[in-house]
Amino acid sequence: MIIPTIVLLAMSCVGEAPWKAHETGECAAIVHLYQYRSEITGIPLRTMARRYSSPLKTQAKPWLRFLNEAGDQPRYWPKNLSWKKKYRQEWLDTLEVVKKVLDKKIPNPTPGAEHFGMRSDRKFLGKSSNLRTSGWVRMNTPGFGNVFYRRKK
Repeated sequence: MIIPTIVLLAMSCVGEAPWKAHETGECAAIVHLYQYRSEITGIPLRTMARRYSSPLKTQAKPWLRFLNEAGDQPRYWPKNLSWKKKYRQEWLDTLEVVKKVLDKKIPNPTPGAEHFGMRSDRKFLGKSSNLRTSGWVRMNTPGFGNVFYRRKK
C-alpha cells in the first residue's frame, strides 16, 4: 500500500515534533524544509521525507505507520492515551496543516532553514563540532521541539 504524500508528511510531523506542532508552526516548518531540500537536490518530496525523518525509518513509534487520512485509530496505539478524545483531532489538524503548506496557504515560519534536529544533533553537527565552528546558526523557534538551523551568511 502506498501512503499518500500528505499522510507521509503528517506522519513525519507527529513523529519528529510534539503533537501541538500543527499549532506552533513546527509542522509547517518541517514540511517547508523538506520542500526546500527536495527542490535543491532534485530528490522527490516523498523520498526526502523518508530519508530525513528518523521516525519514518525506525519502529520507535510502531503506531506511526498506521496513521491514515480518515483519522482511524492506528494499530499499536498506546492504550493509556485517548485517541478519540484528544489525539484523533490533533492528527486531523496536522493533516490540514500539511495540506495548506502544500497548497502554499501557510508561509514558511523558518525562512532560510536548511536543517532541523534534536537539540543535541551529533549526527548532523559532528561529535567534536559546535555551532560556532560548523558554519550553522541556530534559529529562534520558540515553542518548537526541534532546533532549526541556517547557514552563516
